[in-house]
Amino acid sequence: MEELIPIFLFLMIGAVAILRPISKKLGLLIEAMAEERKAATRGPSEMSSAQFERVTTLLERLSDRFDHMEERVQFVERLIDNREPRNRLRV
Repeated sequence: MEELIPIFLFLMIGAVAILRPISKKLGLLIEAMAEERKAATRGPSEMSSAQFERVTTLLERLSDRFDHMEERVQFVERLIDNREPRNRLRV
């Protein structure tokens, strides 16, 4: 019976050495899946302040870019309008 103790101890240490990393990875995977599920069920009203500020900044940038594009389009339209009478006179 005493000869089984070292064998049993050796098997338990081996099992822990093999199964511990696997169980840690599995635990992290389950935790990540739970966090994703929690994030999916949260509505936009539960957005963190950092996320809210980032979205606000991005929307302001988009608005500025659209304003700039609108100014460019108006400039091109004015150029086209000013150019048409000259072309008609040449023909």
